[in-house]
Amino acid sequence: MSAVWGQGGVDHGKIDPSGVTAIDRSLPKIAGLLTMALLFVAGGVFLVVTGAEASRLAPKAAIGWATIVFFGGCGVLIALQAIRGTRTVIVISPDGLQDKRLSNQVIEWDDIQAISTVRVQHQKLIQLVLSPRVTGSSVPVDQTAEGAIVPGGRMITPQGLKTGIDDLKNVIVTYWLVHNTSPSENGLDPIRERTGAS
Repeated sequence: MSAVWGQGGVDHGKIDPSGVTAIDRSLPKIAGLLTMALLFVAGGVFLVVTGAEASRLAPKAAIGWATIVFFGGCGVLIALQAIRGTRTVIVISPDGLQDKRLSNQVIEWDDIQAISTVRVQHQKLIQLVLSPRVTGSSVPVDQTAEGAIVPGGRMITPQGLKTGIDDLKNVIVTYWLVHNTSPSENGLDPIRERTGAS
């Protein structure tokens, strides 16, 4: 059984962890990200033009150039990802989870020790705490306190996808609870809501 879902949310009674769930990118969301990048580039151009008119405003021009380079680069990366990337971005299956934006590697369910939601700069992300076999080091229990972002954790964002953070986390957790055969070895609370530094 294979499912592709997106806007409209998830019917949790229809999540089938024995099949494959594919999460596609959202062209309207990608267009929104590109629009934001272009607006910042335009703001950077304004700063460069107005900063160049008066020599005392040289820092203003430097900030403008930095804005153009950073957000212009982000815009190019977003555009390339939209043009060259595959339609399906995240694949969740009995074998594990694959986020093609990060790599082609499938993260096996037994390699995930805990799943949490963290907030970074007003954006919610899903954090996967990976096993020492994957990261090469164990996560001390004291680093999993409220608000902690775990070193070596894998962050997943629904940005540019046909889903929201809560639905994406629910699907990941559903598969993980069914297919993870090794319980957490370090006393981590396996599923937790957390808020990171903002």
